[in-house]
Amino acid sequence: MKLLIKYLSLIIKSRLEYRLNFFLEVIINIFSYVVTYISIWVLMNQFGGIGGWSYYEVMLLYNFNLFTYGVASQIFFMPMKTIDSLVKDGRFDSMLIRPVNPFINILMNHAYLGFLGHIILGFIVFVICFGNLEIEWTLLRVLAFVVLMIAGVLIQASILILSGALSFKFIQASAFADTLIYGIRNFINYPITIYSGWLQILLTCLVPYALVNFYPTGVILGKYNFNHSVAIVLVCSAVGMAVFALSYAIFNKLIDKYQSAGG
Repeated sequence: MKLLIKYLSLIIKSRLEYRLNFFLEVIINIFSYVVTYISIWVLMNQFGGIGGWSYYEVMLLYNFNLFTYGVASQIFFMPMKTIDSLVKDGRFDSMLIRPVNPFINILMNHAYLGFLGHIILGFIVFVICFGNLEIEWTLLRVLAFVVLMIAGVLIQASILILSGALSFKFIQASAFADTLIYGIRNFINYPITIYSGWLQILLTCLVPYALVNFYPTGVILGKYNFNHSVAIVLVCSAVGMAVFALSYAIFNKLIDKYQSAGG
């Protein structure tokens, strides 16, 4: 842990050497998503609602996705995306001879702070949504919110880790990863009830993105009774831990089968 903390502090210092570039990147990320929130507002004003969800409810739904993705990507996105190039040019070989877990080594060597914009904007939007929605905040609901947020981060992180792990096996795995991360993830920007049944099953069971925001948002908004809410919290947390453990196991398994660029 001391090594990890030291490693991270050095990386943060190195990134902040160019403060203007760093802050511009954060601001640009924030602005791009502000435009998305405005487009949702325009759409909702045009149709008056989507699948029975109001504007602030859809904002909260979208924000669950954005915030959990931002937290997960802050740690995993750039390291996992970099694996593809590390494998191609043989640089990954050097990580295998270091006395540090390769997974941790990759995370620390390629840490990236650009997703702070997602996290900052997500926090602000949560405050705005909670201020405009009639949510009765009990201790159980606060605990449910925290647990569901952690579960969402684990699911988002799992998909990022899996996308990186595939680079050990396939060339240009990043193209598949982009489809998985951006193509499919975009479906949960709106209530999944507006889609057909097979797509709802896909987003809930096969690629469990709906457990990141649709069902958690329903719990926070009180769209389910107590028993259903408890079940959703338990399922989301169990799936989050399970898929994270599975993706990490696959990552290590594919490292064991890894052959260097010259092998």
